[in-house]
Amino acid sequence: MKPGFSMRRIGLTLVVMLLLVAGGFLLSVTGSQLTGVDDISTVVTALSALVSGAGALLAAAAAWRSTGSQKPKSSGGTHPAALTAADVAPLGSDQAPVRLVALYALERLAEQTPALRQDIVDVICGYLRMPFTPPAARADVARPTAPGGRDPHGEQEVRLTAQRILTTHLRHETLLGYKVPPPRWWQRRPPEPASRHWPGINLDLTGATLIDFGLTGSRVGDAVFRGASFTGTAGFDRATFTGTAGFSEATFARGAGFDGATFTGDAGFDGATFTGGARFRGATFTGDAMFARVTFTGTAGFSEATFARGAGFDGATFARDAMFNGASFTGTAGFTETTFTHGAGFDWATFTNGVWFSKAAFTGTAMFRGATFTGDAMFNGARGLERVELYSVRVAPEGADVRRMWPPGWRAEAGADGWQTLSRAAAPEEKGETVEGAPGPEGLT
Repeated sequence: MKPGFSMRRIGLTLVVMLLLVAGGFLLSVTGSQLTGVDDISTVVTALSALVSGAGALLAAAAAWRSTGSQKPKSSGGTHPAALTAADVAPLGSDQAPVRLVALYALERLAEQTPALRQDIVDVICGYLRMPFTPPAARADVARPTAPGGRDPHGEQEVRLTAQRILTTHLRHETLLGYKVPPPRWWQRRPPEPASRHWPGINLDLTGATLIDFGLTGSRVGDAVFRGASFTGTAGFDRATFTGTAGFSEATFARGAGFDGATFTGDAGFDGATFTGGARFRGATFTGDAMFARVTFTGTAGFSEATFARGAGFDGATFARDAMFNGASFTGTAGFTETTFTHGAGFDWATFTNGVWFSKAAFTGTAMFRGATFTGDAMFNGARGLERVELYSVRVAPEGADVRRMWPPGWRAEAGADGWQTLSRAAAPEEKGETVEGAPGPEGLT
């Protein structure tokens, strides 16, 4: 039943009831004798009161209908067609509460007017791109001053609020990992994250300072984080990037904590999907970098990236080229069951604490020219190893706990400096040897 129809029916019912009461009153009066002017005046006054009461009830019902049934319009109407200086001016206030109110006002305006959402997101991103140094966690450490003489703690709260607005409306699934349809008009429950999603949003957070930032379960178009600083945990698990994702020269730092909070400093991209190109060239991961089961539909660029702790690409799929040229893996590097559909470049990469390509699949050529292996190096069970090129690879001498299993046809040879180099082992036929079980020089066994 439509709300408008219900209100009309209620109004008509009230009018009928009042008329019935008035009619009954008149019948009771006319059934007696009206002896004077005062009696007639009493009747008129009563009828006037009844009519006025009916009018008041109808007016109240109409007012309730006009206020209670209003819904934000998606476009047109009285909503502005563009942001004005008055909408964003409070963000320049020196008072943190004023800036917080301005952010919430912009969020509400974006919810009511989808046409302004990208503009409002651009404003919020612009605010986060402004220089900022997080306050120290301990009281004995000098606290920096935020831009414009602002209190750094208040500024941090404003920035965390700005981040929450972005993450709330870019999330495309619940924390349980499944999408929830928006509630129907008869359902009395809070909106789920999926129903608050703003589709088609692009982000530009170039050089931004982000604290405990995450887009877990989000869906975003182009996302630019070039040179951004992620302090604390950066969570992008199950995120979908439908455009280009740029994290070149970004820093994922392990923070000691802010105002008593503790952050692990890990960067999580488990289960994420990069539909366009993924650019991590020169990025620095101080904590663990988790890219398990990630799908890279476009080119994935990790050249010259630094992985200070563990780097996990287990089960990832690279549909295009995967570039790790010059990358530095200080911790363990896992590429178990990883699929390299096109070329894989690890030229001049450094593997300090072991790397596993166990059960990986190489469909295109994988180049390791000039790469350095100090710890374990395992290629056992991998497919397409004939496409793996290990020319000019440098290998540290094996220790008691070091395990190495190179692709078939490659062997380590001692070098002049004590290190080893890899070279293709000559086939038995090339050395004039007889392969076991094969005919001899004259066809004899």
